Amino acid sequence: MPEARAPLSRDRVLRAAMTLADEGGIESLSMRGLAQQLGVEAMSLYHHGRNKEDLLAGMLDAVYAEIELPSSEGDWLADMRRTATSFHRVLLQHRWACGLLMLPLAGPTTERLRYMDAVLGRLRGAGFSAWMTHHAYHALASHIVVFTL
Repeated sequence: MPEARAPLSRDRVLRAAMTLADEGGIESLSMRGLAQQLGVEAMSLYHHGRNKEDLLAGMLDAVYAEIELPSSEGDWLADMRRTATSFHRVLLQHRWACGLLMLPLAGPTTERLRYMDAVLGRLRGAGFSAWMTHHAYHALASHIVVFTL
């Protein structure tokens, strides 16, 4: 009797895609290779994402979900340092993600918006003006990504 396999879900597809990209780089990721890794036909992947771009956006969203967000209390500078260090560490674990951050993939995703809201809110809560918050956010994000690259 054949062994039952776990049902396909978007999360399972994204995790498998991330593992393939972590091991072989983003260039090694193909819908056919991903399907083979999951033990399914490539067409079944399209029930969990419209196309490869949607898959990449989902992978990037999962990366953002791994970043430690700043708290809303205490030492804002220590919080921002912890978040920046976490972001850098996550990008080192998923080296392919830096390149994806430069692409216009499917707009802001749920986890990316959650990250942005937490960081922008922490900066505003620390007393930064709207103008300075904007610039600090982009300076910090650029520094983390370029330093990681």
